[in-house]
Amino acid sequence: MSTDKNSEITNTTEFKDEFGKFSKNYSSFRPLYPDSLYQLIEESVDLEHRELVIDVGCGSGQNSIKLPKIFKKVLAFDPSEGQILSALKHNQVEYKVGSAEKIDVPDNSADAISAATCLHWFNLPLFFKEAERILKSGGYLVVFTYGLHEISNNEEAARVQNELYDVTIGPEYRNETVHALVKSGYRDIAFPFKDTKRTSLKFKTKVSITSLIGHYSSMSPYSNYVKTNPDPLPQVKEKILKAYQTNDDQTPLVECEYTLSIIISKKD
Repeated sequence: MSTDKNSEITNTTEFKDEFGKFSKNYSSFRPLYPDSLYQLIEESVDLEHRELVIDVGCGSGQNSIKLPKIFKKVLAFDPSEGQILSALKHNQVEYKVGSAEKIDVPDNSADAISAATCLHWFNLPLFFKEAERILKSGGYLVVFTYGLHEISNNEEAARVQNELYDVTIGPEYRNETVHALVKSGYRDIAFPFKDTKRTSLKFKTKVSITSLIGHYSSMSPYSNYVKTNPDPLPQVKEKILKAYQTNDDQTPLVECEYTLSIIISKKD
C-alpha cells in the first residue's frame, strides 16, 4: 500500500484534548503493558540503539516507565497537559508537553521512537516525517495498540460491556476512523521503512468491578457521551455486580483479555 493512503485514514484535525479532563482515570485504570512486550522489544532492538528513546503520545506514562528496562534515557511527550501532570514518575523518564507531529529533539538524535496505543490519533504523514528526521540510521519505530478487552470469565458481564461500548457510547460518540484503525491492529497503515515486522500477543489481567468501571470512564467516547447525556456507568456497574452475583466491587473478579498488535519498523 502506498504511504499516500495514510493521508486518507489518519486524523488531520486540530488537536483537542480528549483525555486531559479524565487523565487521573486514565493513569489509574488503564492496564500496564505486559513484560512479554518489553522482552520482544529488547530482542528486536540491537545494543547500539539503546541510549535515547522518544515516547510520543505518552499519556500518563504506562509505557514510558517500562522503557528504562531497555533504554538509558526516555523523553516522553504528550499534547495533553492534564496527562503529563498525572504521569507516572520514574527517575529515567523526562515528561514534556508536545505533539508527535513536531517533536522537540535534534535531527538524528534518537535511537528509537515508541508510540503506545496512540498512533491512531496522529497526523500520520507529519509524524512519519518527524520519525525519519529524528531517528538515527538503524533506529527503530516501535508502535503497538490494543482495542477493548474481552471479559473472558462471565458471559453476562461481557454482554453488558458490549452493549455499553457498541450501543450506548457507540458510533455516534466515537471517532470511527480511529475505531477502525485500532480494531484492525493498524493493518491499513503503511509504515515508512522497508524493514517492518508485525506481530501480536495476548495478555490477561484481573480487575475489580470498580476498576473496570474506571476503565470505561477513561474512554474518549464516554467523555463525549456524558457531555449531553446522563452518566450510564452507575447502571452498568449494578448490572455487572449482578452478573457476578456479588456486592463486592473491590476484589479482582473480572478477567480481561487484551490483544496487543505490535509493529517494529527499522530505519534504513
